[in-house]
Amino acid sequence: MHNITVENHATPMRLDRYLRSIDPLLTQGILEQYLRKKLILVNDAKAIASLRISNGDRIIFDKTIAKKIQPRDKDCLTSPIIAALANKILGEYLIYDHPSFLAINKPSGLATQGGSKISLSIDDALRFLRSDGMDLKLVHRLDKDTSGVLLIAKKREIADKFMHAFKKHKVNKTYMAILSHIPRKSSGQIKSYLIKERDFEVSSYATEVDGSKEAITDYEIINTQERYALVRFQPLTGRMHQLRVHARLIGCPIIGDVRYDGASASHLMLHAAEIVINKCIFDKEIVIHAPLPEHFVSFISNQ
Repeated sequence: MHNITVENHATPMRLDRYLRSIDPLLTQGILEQYLRKKLILVNDAKAIASLRISNGDRIIFDKTIAKKIQPRDKDCLTSPIIAALANKILGEYLIYDHPSFLAINKPSGLATQGGSKISLSIDDALRFLRSDGMDLKLVHRLDKDTSGVLLIAKKREIADKFMHAFKKHKVNKTYMAILSHIPRKSSGQIKSYLIKERDFEVSSYATEVDGSKEAITDYEIINTQERYALVRFQPLTGRMHQLRVHARLIGCPIIGDVRYDGASASHLMLHAAEIVINKCIFDKEIVIHAPLPEHFVSFISNQ
């Protein structure tokens, strides 16, 4: 499959919805990445996810992704593995149930969204639950190897409300991390300009460069053991890999973060421990905690 001619649609529909009707496992993030890179064209022109397409329009796939988008029956979402994950989201992982949203304690190693090398993700399970009458939407992301609080809206309009709240800094996050060295100062603020490079690696610059975005992180040492430090991070901005890059910037990469020079370990020692939702969002302040995972506790106790 290298191209599709749209047919049998009486009214125009969004490109992203049309493609997900073909392949229910295609995530929004991956789709938009393909569109940005012009790996998917409509009528030989660059397109965006919200483009309305009609009968007769031609969708062209670059040969590098043609096999990654395949017609699939929606029954593929009812696999036992996805169903089991959906049950865990509503049970074992659930730490807060609000009328408008859920909060789960995502384990390390579980992807938030799918991708070419991801076989199972939170988003897969949410699609399974949506097919069962629920309308669950991811509000934000956590890296695959980062554990902790993850918010899931129960309606699209609530997801939009959260997106606006994040932009206005009305939702604050606190992370815990185990660093491979002890920072020279017991607390401080890290500032730099970050830019995403190839292969999803992020580079840091002291001054602004073309395409970079400012990143600011507050930190505080909670405890030290020999040469390791348990640190509380509070990101004031939300950039990709911000905490991981900033930990390396102060000479103390996160344990398990080999991409950014951290010592090898069974898990990435980064945990989203708390989210505070400003009272202006749901008429009262909401504080959600996720206890430290077993690999954190085990690492600390064995030092």
